[in-house]
Amino acid sequence: MGALLTLPLVLGATEVGGLAELRRRLTQGDAAARCQAAQALARSGAEHAIPELSRAVRDEDRLVRIAAVRALGAVGAGAELAVASLERALRDPEVAVRIEAVVALSAVRGHESGQLEVVERALREKEAELRAQAACALGRLGSAASASVDRLRRALYDADPAVRACAADALGRIGGDAALAAPELRRLAGADVPGVAEIAREAAAALEAGPEPAAGVIVGAGSEPPRERHGSPEALEGERVLREALSEPNRRARIEAALALARLEGSPESLIEVMRGELDAEDWNVRRQAAQALGELGPAAAAAAPALARLLADPDGVLRRLAAESLARIGGSQAAAGLPVLIDALTSGGEPVREWAARVLAETRPPARPDLIAALRRALKDDSATVRMRAASALTRLRPAPEPGPAAAAPDAASQQVDVEARPDGPR
Repeated sequence: MGALLTLPLVLGATEVGGLAELRRRLTQGDAAARCQAAQALARSGAEHAIPELSRAVRDEDRLVRIAAVRALGAVGAGAELAVASLERALRDPEVAVRIEAVVALSAVRGHESGQLEVVERALREKEAELRAQAACALGRLGSAASASVDRLRRALYDADPAVRACAADALGRIGGDAALAAPELRRLAGADVPGVAEIAREAAAALEAGPEPAAGVIVGAGSEPPRERHGSPEALEGERVLREALSEPNRRARIEAALALARLEGSPESLIEVMRGELDAEDWNVRRQAAQALGELGPAAAAAAPALARLLADPDGVLRRLAAESLARIGGSQAAAGLPVLIDALTSGGEPVREWAARVLAETRPPARPDLIAALRRALKDDSATVRMRAASALTRLRPAPEPGPAAAAPDAASQQVDVEARPDGPR
């Protein structure tokens, strides 16, 4: 336990001592510590540990091998000395390692079309988790994966919603040659479960908008800076339409318009009020959309945090999880109220919910509370490799726990009421 508790304190270090400690853990720690060290090096100095990471590509633990391969890919062209190790990883007995090796090699020495077959074969694996990982990997390759567009289009009809979501996101990221998939993505956006539909809608919009917006299709990636206002007739017309939509009878359209304008103008309070006002709508989808939109604005939506916190007592488990995620992305004192919901999802939810919770915890970097650390440590032994990897990443990114005080007080009973059964459509 000590290794996991102390590791987050050194992960942000870029000084020689911090990097030396990470390199030591990569070769001498237990499997969990080795995995975390590789992930930390990917963010804070993997170029200084290429020999150790190259050896870790042959580690006995597959999660360590995956983390090491990703770390070398993060270095990019500077990891040329590790090419032989990465090529060996293309023949790893674990499909997940082979997938990551393709992405890493593309980053280190440029894309080679023959290697796409490794990932494409994974799209036909029996395990949905591997199919989803393969689709995500093709998205990370971006336009270099254009030859795999047809495979990804077929994956839009996969029986597993996570695979469909990853395939949709990948097509949006590839852009260009993937434009033919826009009608299929629109169909998916109108017919699939909410989480998949949202990603499909974003991907279709990216493809229809052209190559420039296709670089970032991830939903819920956090707040955006105010967008530049070009002042062209087209831009002014678009802004006028958005402002008119604020009085639309369709509540979901009002939320979309308010979110777009808030991004454009730097999240003014009046527009956040529009979204906050929809959190008590009778329509579940409206409440969900409002909660998610506020989370996308991040810290700029702090004024809506108390209203979001009330959703933590909503009878619907999906809404509780969405509120907890948005509170985590907004941050501030209210974020702690949603932490029990995230912890419960990580420990008691179905596989898609556990994966979601681990991802949110990794992305939002909550304080290192003992209950959270215990839950993440248990998740390192999860049946899902994705949960294990995300939990390990979350452990490496925890912030120091706050000093005891009013902000660290235990959440009330309402915020602890959680749904222990995962919905089929997951939290998204």
